[in-house]
Amino acid sequence: MSKFKRRLHKAFGALEENGYFAPPFPYWCCTSCAASAAAMENPEKFVVYHDQDESGWRNRGGMYLTWEGNPKEIIAALIHAGLSATWDEDPSTKIWVDDPSRTEM
Repeated sequence: MSKFKRRLHKAFGALEENGYFAPPFPYWCCTSCAASAAAMENPEKFVVYHDQDESGWRNRGGMYLTWEGNPKEIIAALIHAGLSATWDEDPSTKIWVDDPSRTEM
């Protein structure tokens, strides 16, 4: 498992401890499927990614996360796990997570 994925799993574990539905693997094909399934588990607090996010991660140097809940809490968990995350403060947009292992020596 890559350093990025280990850090992402750590962040997702912390989010689950805080009541989020945050499965560590992409079980869905696309945003629509991921968001629908996550909302059935916990409509108020979830963080997920899907196959398309994971497939593009190696080319983009990071991935987008679909979420519902407190974005500052989500970003704090990602940063605490050693990741860098950005969000444009629009509740309808995804959170971007950088893969720091692409630039670490």
